Amino acid sequence: ALASINKGDVLLTLDRSPDAEPSFLRAIELAPEDARGHAGLGRARARRGDELGAIAAYDQALALDPSLSVVWHNRGSANARLGNYAEAAANFTRVLELAPETWRARLSRGHVHKLNGAPALAREDLEAVAEGAPGPLAAQARQLLHDLP
Repeated sequence: ALASINKGDVLLTLDRSPDAEPSFLRAIELAPEDARGHAGLGRARARRGDELGAIAAYDQALALDPSLSVVWHNRGSANARLGNYAEAAANFTRVLELAPETWRARLSRGHVHKLNGAPALAREDLEAVAEGAPGPLAAQARQLLHDLP
């Protein structure tokens, strides 16, 4: 299973997500209890624009290991792309519960709060990122703050 997961990861790195999906499916067939295969399948599906399929795969991974903060983040990103901003914010909150200093999750949550019409919540997250995160993330947070009402 690990060889199939690694092959899928390499194919995703090479931007060959349609080729990566069968590798992750093979990993799941060999080791259905390994969350990494399901998480990889979610990433491959998201890369080709299948957000609902990605979320289903992320859900399988999280059912096996709910402590995977990266999978919660990926699930939040997929929900945000679908316009499910409240669900995305909840996913990013879960990331922050598992890994409190995850600046990208705080930035993402601030952004979805902004998109969901919650400027006070957005401002709280974005100000924290602007003040504490490293360079590029802080710059993104400042730009989003500038655009808030």
